[in-house]
Amino acid sequence: MRSLLLSKPFSTRIRLARTFSSTSPSALPQWILRADDETDSQALQRRLEARPAHLVRAAEAKKTGTVLLGGAIMSESRDRMVGSVMVLEFETREEAEEWVINDPYIKNRVWQRSFTLEPFRIPDNMK
Repeated sequence: MRSLLLSKPFSTRIRLARTFSSTSPSALPQWILRADDETDSQALQRRLEARPAHLVRAAEAKKTGTVLLGGAIMSESRDRMVGSVMVLEFETREEAEEWVINDPYIKNRVWQRSFTLEPFRIPDNMK
């Protein structure tokens, strides 16, 4: 199926991806965000300073259904946060990207600007 989707024009691939995005007809497309933290010596301090605003914004988005879940990526030793993962619901990639770039972690140089945003789907029986 993957090669079929890749061989189609972009607009057709988007339509097909939406067709298979959920068994619920009213569900918005989901996106998984992975954002690694900057690695300079002040990165952790910036994270700790921006964290309250980031968490308030994420909690508000959770209430409206824009953020389905999120959390910190931990170091192997589990002694520090090194990035974040979030599952988002937006109609388009552009809307999701716009939401991400307005996050306090981006604005305060916590996350690297080279975050990834990939199409994602949570099956109905896992919600």
